[in-house]
Amino acid sequence: MLKTLSLTAALILAGAAASAEMQVQLGGGWDGQKVPAGQQCALHGGKGATPPVTVSGIPSGAVWVIAYFNDKSYTPLSRNGGHGTIGFPVKGSTARLPAVPGMTASLPGGRG
Repeated sequence: MLKTLSLTAALILAGAAASAEMQVQLGGGWDGQKVPAGQQCALHGGKGATPPVTVSGIPSGAVWVIAYFNDKSYTPLSRNGGHGTIGFPVKGSTARLPAVPGMTASLPGGRG
């Protein structure tokens, strides 16, 4: 069964409007189409985590990148951060968002 996970990144700006073309690169074996083996949640026998993500082209003045994790193949969790929404503080035009284990309340900070 093909499972898909989409990542939508949003910005919270301190002042100026977004004008840059942002680019998102997934790491850790994620391709944006299929969940890598073992990365499904514990309820389905895995030890899932969000993909590590590098976001570039972040507009000047952005202070947060908000990541919405959705499952396109499962309608109830296919939009509005169905699998979770995580905000990462950012500085500069590129940010590395670390992988976050599933089903946890312990969240790491982003690295700008």
